[in-house]
Formats: sequence, structure tokens, C-alpha cells
Amino acid sequence: MAAASLRPEPAPEEKTNPNAGVAEKMFGHPVAGIFGYSHLTGGQAEYARVPFADVGPIRIESDLADEQVLFLSDILPTGYMGAEMCDIQDGDVVAVWGAGPVGQFAMDSARVLGAAMVIAIDDVPYRLEMAASQGYRTID
Repeated sequence: MAAASLRPEPAPEEKTNPNAGVAEKMFGHPVAGIFGYSHLTGGQAEYARVPFADVGPIRIESDLADEQVLFLSDILPTGYMGAEMCDIQDGDVVAVWGAGPVGQFAMDSARVLGAAMVIAIDDVPYRLEMAASQGYRTID
């Protein structure tokens, strides 16, 4: 009996990226061609064309401003997924390369997932200061 692969495989009907094989060779995982999203890549852009935009977005029924919930559907899940893919165990020491917005959420997620120490690695002083203010160790 063959060992089960832990690598997520696109569904047979997934045909959004005709070059998924090339991406798999480069990144080790195939990526979808929808908005640049998959389990590996994100969609950071000033503008994006969103087909069927009346279907995917969710309404936030509250008095929260857009700026307060903006990261709930993109940067937070990206940071969390990065931490989750590390299989963090209670007491682990975790290093995050890049202390920008996604890195900050990855650090927060690593802490939530049980990391005893989280180290932020970056060369941008204000990012390292932000990480330090949240209790993370920093390396410039």
C-alpha cells in the first residue's frame, strides 16, 4: 500500500492554472489561477478584478469600520496558514522571516498555536519595533 501524500492536490476539475505543473516544480505545490490564490500564494494588490463579487464577500453586521475588519479575509488567514503549516507544538521556538503585516499575523498565530517563543527576523526598524512591542524577540 502506497504512503498517503500530505501535499494538497487540486481537485480534478481544477483547471484555473494551465501551468500548475510549472508552479509545482518551483514551489513544491501547484497553485490555482484564481486571483493568484491557493494555499501558497496570496492576492496583495491595490486593485483586483473580482468576478462574481456579489457571491464571495461577506457582510459584517456591526458598527466596525472597514479598517477594523479589512484583514479578516486575507492577511490574517495567510499568516495563520503559514503558522499552521509549521505544525507548531506547545513550547516550540518559532522564527518568522518578515515582520510586515502577514508576518505579524503569523507571529500572533504561532503564539496562539502554542509557541513558547516567537522570533521576528527583518531589516526594517519599525517592523521590528512593532514586533518587540507585542513581546516577540527580534533579529535585525
